[in-house]
Amino acid sequence: MDIQKLDKTVDALIRTKQFAQAGAILSEARQEATDSANPNALDFVFSQFVFLCWTKEPPDVLRAEQFCLEREAARDTAYNKYRTAMTFYWAANDHPRTVMKTREAVEKASVEGDTNTRYSALSLLGLALLDLDRTEEAGATLVEIYDMVRERQRIVVGDETLFLERAHTRGLNRSIIKSIATTLAPVCRDKAFAERLQSLAREN
Repeated sequence: MDIQKLDKTVDALIRTKQFAQAGAILSEARQEATDSANPNALDFVFSQFVFLCWTKEPPDVLRAEQFCLEREAARDTAYNKYRTAMTFYWAANDHPRTVMKTREAVEKASVEGDTNTRYSALSLLGLALLDLDRTEEAGATLVEIYDMVRERQRIVVGDETLFLERAHTRGLNRSIIKSIATTLAPVCRDKAFAERLQSLAREN
């Protein structure tokens, strides 16, 4: 399977809203990856299916969730669990399942030593907990993020920003929020996120 060629072909079809054709090509690729027992190819194909489902008009949320879970079955990684949680949160607006799946991702990432995914999953977990008014648990999650930043672990700077903003609005530990923002703003490569972190760093 030529993944690069498949990526370009499917992307072009999705951008021109030729969803049925994209789905047919992905179904063939899925069968090829299954026949060859290639977990990396399956991971890619399922990810493309998820993107296709998100892009459809209207989005096919249930199918997107199904492909997320099949992707986890193909490659049981913390990152894939985190990506499933992203679908639960942003596509399905299902905060309880987001909490469950992000906790799975955090635990798996800890075992794998994947600090990038652990950090991103914690940030998403914090958002879902705030949405569920589980403020005390969100505060504990904020401390976990602070510890990772303070220890200068490898992280995806920017993923925490929305959680920090909402946590600040909800009155969580603002000194910790300011400390995180002050540390990360100068090293954030995304200008928009850097400006938002700088704004939090200036807050009292």
